[in-house]
Amino acid sequence: MVVAFSLGKLDPKRAREAARQSLMIMTLFSIILAAVIHYFGKEIIDFGRG
Repeated sequence: MVVAFSLGKLDPKRAREAARQSLMIMTLFSIILAAVIHYFGKEIIDFGRG
């Protein structure tokens, strides 16, 4: 949303920085989520089955 807002205001520097920050946050989140699923996958599935 910040990227689109910045592009609308014709501020490409801020848009680029917001996009970079979003990519870094989502990459970090996905790595952490993948690690959690890798280590606790069986427990997660067992919990989901009841």
